[in-house]
Amino acid sequence: GLLNAGLFALLLRDTDPVVRATLARRADLPEELLERLSGDRHPAVRAAAAESPRLSDAALTRLAFDREETVRLTVARNRHAPPTALDILASLDDATLRRLVAEHPRASEPVLARLLDGSGDRAERIAKERLAGRPAR
Repeated sequence: GLLNAGLFALLLRDTDPVVRATLARRADLPEELLERLSGDRHPAVRAAAAESPRLSDAALTRLAFDREETVRLTVARNRHAPPTALDILASLDDATLRRLVAEHPRASEPVLARLLDGSGDRAERIAKERLAGRPAR
């Protein structure tokens, strides 16, 4: 059911990161509380917030710099991640992140071009095909 603002505030301060992560996944969580959870000290909570299609472009871009790989991967899998976040992820030396960015529907031409590094990896092949106008596979 629906929770009132007081209950959301109480759960936001819960010491259990599982409770805070579950809260971050709620579609009815007010956006300002979702933004706060995106800066949580626990990576599972930040990753849960990064799943949300309602998280701001600024927060998703900030999370692309996260020290935890799981958080960065979650940003890359979020279909609403902005090109600014994808550009950060494309610059990292991580084959999975690079592939997710290459396949991402919001990857702009400059982001795809960043993946053309001569590595010949799958991400580069997908980026070349997308830049040439063929659909990603």
